[in-house]
Amino acid sequence: KFIKNKIKLNIESSDKNLLFIPLTYNEGYSVKVNGKPKEVLKVFDNYLGVEVENGQNEIIFTFVPPKIKTSAIISFIALIIAFVLLKFDFITKLINNTILQLIAEKIYISAYLLALILIYIVPTICFIISFFVTI
Repeated sequence: KFIKNKIKLNIESSDKNLLFIPLTYNEGYSVKVNGKPKEVLKVFDNYLGVEVENGQNEIIFTFVPPKIKTSAIISFIALIIAFVLLKFDFITKLINNTILQLIAEKIYISAYLLALILIYIVPTICFIISFFVTI
């Protein structure tokens, strides 16, 4: 059964075995087998696995994205800052500040030129050099 961020399985095993689940492994998974926390195993370098006991097993995989609490706190703080900037009219003062405009313009132009060089010029030069150099 799939319930929100949980996968619930009922498995019967004749011996202590490794259960393979064909879902991509991610650091956010946790698992409980018969109500007890177990280690989520990485099977075949990319899939989920867990050790099951002899007999009937109730397995619950839960997925919580890593760092979700941190990102929620950062988003909340950014929302408060945006509200304060809009409420007290700091935005117009920031927009009309010529020094900040010049700094932002220089950063934007530098980032654009760097992207242009890395995406177009470097691969073109490597392609041309590949005609003259053989390994």
